[in-house]
Amino acid sequence: MSDYETNVDVDGDGHYDDVNYSENADGSVTITADQNNDGVIDFVAHDYNHDGIVDDATYDDDYDGDADTYWKDTTGDGILDRAAGDTNDDDTVDWTGTDTNQDGTIDHAVVDTNYDGKADTYIADTNYDGQVDYASTDTDGDGYTDTAVADTNYDGVPDTAATTRTS
Repeated sequence: MSDYETNVDVDGDGHYDDVNYSENADGSVTITADQNNDGVIDFVAHDYNHDGIVDDATYDDDYDGDADTYWKDTTGDGILDRAAGDTNDDDTVDWTGTDTNQDGTIDHAVVDTNYDGKADTYIADTNYDGQVDYASTDTDGDGYTDTAVADTNYDGVPDTAATTRTS
């Protein structure tokens, strides 16, 4: 496919990676890579309208042959900003997140930490420094926040904690 060109930073290290392209019958492009060089594809992305911008990508983060993380560009600007993942390899989404400042890091996430199919934890990096500044948890599964902690002065130590409901 000589007319297709795009640059892809598969691992998010700021450098473009060696990827393969294949044009599909519908005009879209599938982009693949082997992140750990074991001969198995563990990154698959799509450019649905052949414009050189990746629209979504799937990663096999633990290299076990199963997709673990799915990213999507919801704004069409070429930056993958929404993600979902399966952390325990049961083929069920355990968390969803958003990269609100487009730096490649999840800033806000909702997580099912006990794998019961219901989100029970919310985490946020409110000042975008890569550290969680706020977390709330529904420990009893009733859909309401039971505890919340916040690091309002961003020193890495929670300085506000609250128990909002008890069972």
